[in-house]
Amino acid sequence: MKWGFFPVGSATMEVVAQNSELPDGPKVVRFQVRTNSFADTFYKVRTSISSTIDPSFSKSLKYQKSQHEGSTRREILVEYDYEKGEAIYLQEGNSPIITPIPGPVFDPLSIAYFFRLHPLKPG
Repeated sequence: MKWGFFPVGSATMEVVAQNSELPDGPKVVRFQVRTNSFADTFYKVRTSISSTIDPSFSKSLKYQKSQHEGSTRREILVEYDYEKGEAIYLQEGNSPIITPIPGPVFDPLSIAYFFRLHPLKPG
């Protein structure tokens, strides 16, 4: 990551098997953003997001976000319960929020990764 000509940090995205003993099991997409020591003096960023996706990449199973940006601190967990047809949103310090889901859904990170797998075409 750069601010004009100045390097200010790094961002990485990776996909790993949730369990190395079950390579055909759920996959975890991880995205991490981190500022370097120069940028830390102005605005420190240490944000990590992970998305657990079923093996066929057809739905999200869990979404976690640890956001540390400047004075902002958020710890978020979303678990998807397809048997009950609901997503449970947990944010540290708040009551759980339960939202109905219509079926297989994707979280923001899994959507971003999914678009990388398929070329977009006009129309």
